[in-house]
Amino acid sequence: MKSTKKLLALLLALVLVLAACGGTTTEGPTDGTSTDDTTTDGTTDGEGTTDDEDTSGEQAPTDTLVVATSGELNGHYIAGLSNSSYDKWIRNLLWDYAVYATDEGGQFVLNETVVAQEPTVTDNEDGSKTYQIKINDNLVWSDGTPITAKDYVFGALFSSSPAMSKVGVTGGWDTLVGYASYKDGSSTSFPGVKYIDDTTFEATISAENVPYFYEVASVALGPSPLHAWAPNLQIGEDGSSLAVADGYELTEEDKAAYIEGVDTLIAEKNDEITALQEAEEVDQESVDALNAEIAELEASKENPTADTTTL
Repeated sequence: MKSTKKLLALLLALVLVLAACGGTTTEGPTDGTSTDDTTTDGTTDGEGTTDDEDTSGEQAPTDTLVVATSGELNGHYIAGLSNSSYDKWIRNLLWDYAVYATDEGGQFVLNETVVAQEPTVTDNEDGSKTYQIKINDNLVWSDGTPITAKDYVFGALFSSSPAMSKVGVTGGWDTLVGYASYKDGSSTSFPGVKYIDDTTFEATISAENVPYFYEVASVALGPSPLHAWAPNLQIGEDGSSLAVADGYELTEEDKAAYIEGVDTLIAEKNDEITALQEAEEVDQESVDALNAEIAELEASKENPTADTTTL
């Protein structure tokens, strides 16, 4: 899972040009599973095993999730990172605290483990619809840290951020108000999600996306561990953005880690360019686009800051 941790660190660095979170450990819900940083191949401990090793009769550590599949695991247990169907099975085990879940018949139902009461639904004058959701106050991550509404809002902000696009990840909460301007970086705020208090948050579906038969899927947010993935960030004062945590100052180590991550990404894009140029018919438009991305990344190395306007 070292590659997954490195990619996650770069994603967060690109969000606010912060890389200090790259060495943290990702925690998962206390559902009898481990975190996605616990294993390298979904089998045993961080060292992993090979097909030649005889592990019969061995007991896995109590904090380790052991999964056997007939296919290959690519080790990406975060939505959007090219999950295989096998990775998705593990992802479902690790991240099962979404507000709504599907039952055996494929219908969306309220996740009563998570939600304390039926959401309050408001039809707004502009045609949008707001779900105010109150979660139970006894949810915790596997390290004992409470899961709060901040984790749900952070999850939506992170997955919908421009940084995700920069590393080729598509998707996000595109049915919610303000998604497009947040995704393209023209706004640092995503008003479609809003932190109210530690047990309450709101999700507002844009007018053009209601009514819809699977409407609740648009507000079926799940938590991401803010304290582990981005310990130097906090939810902004508007409840719909990310900000640098109070008292945090960017260190030289943070800057060096960010630059190292950017260099890795640039190398990968140069490899893509080489492959395109070696093709029988060169896709010059794609080559030019990659060169533009490389130029932008090179420029970001000149002055790494914790300025939230980079969102």
